[in-house]
Amino acid sequence: MSDPFTNQSADPFVSSGVGGAPVVRFNAIGDSITGVVKSIVQQVDTDPTGTPKTWPDGQPMHVFIFTLDTDEGEQRLFVRGNMVTAIREASGGRSTIGQLLTVQHYALGEAKRGFSPAKLFRAKVAAAPVKAAAPAVNVDEAW
Repeated sequence: MSDPFTNQSADPFVSSGVGGAPVVRFNAIGDSITGVVKSIVQQVDTDPTGTPKTWPDGQPMHVFIFTLDTDEGEQRLFVRGNMVTAIREASGGRSTIGQLLTVQHYALGEAKRGFSPAKLFRAKVAAAPVKAAAPAVNVDEAW
């Protein structure tokens, strides 16, 4: 498997894929999510009825599904539209897998006729915090 943002390889053994983790929702301006990116899966995007979305030329639209390790457990972030641009700019062209990602819904774009205004996002990518190693255990003393 590879990181679709940079085409860098990711270890398929530790990648958990999409799974059944809860989906991140940005209901209000100011909502944000922070977590370590465990995996990224690219899929054909669908509308609420399950019909694949396509561009005017007939090519399928795609969505990137990030699995994030957050303080609340694993969560899935569906990345499309201007969120893709925000994350790509924040990553500086580097892989986001294994990095700490924060995405925030910070404003609404202009409303277009017949459509709700687009949610606008900003993102930050930083080195993931290092988890403390488990203390060494003397096997002879442990038993």
